[in-house]
Amino acid sequence: MLKLKENKGITLVALIVTIIVLLILSGITIANITGGDTTIDKAQDAKTNHEKSDIMERIHAAVLSSATPTGDFILEDVKSAITKNVSNATFLNNQFPLNVVVNNVGEWYVLEDGSIYEAKEYLKSTGT
Repeated sequence: MLKLKENKGITLVALIVTIIVLLILSGITIANITGGDTTIDKAQDAKTNHEKSDIMERIHAAVLSSATPTGDFILEDVKSAITKNVSNATFLNNQFPLNVVVNNVGEWYVLEDGSIYEAKEYLKSTGT
């Protein structure tokens, strides 16, 4: 009985198709990593936003804890509470609105009524 030759291995067409698919996938991956709005950029933005939110919550908690029984806010008590609750917080002024800066993360304003705004929101809302 005569045996026909068995094909073992892949054909040239299958090899070319596989290479093309791999090139397309690698091109998409490289574009995502090096492009302007990459996954890495989005992750860094999310990290920065998380840090800002965390600091704003800490400032808010500190301000609320410094309120007098009548609901007033005394500047020195607010500054002391923020210093205890937020590491690396510095104050750019010594009056309300109190300007609080935290290590290259952000800048906030604490108003006399205890409300807190990120610097860009405060400046936009007051028109200055």
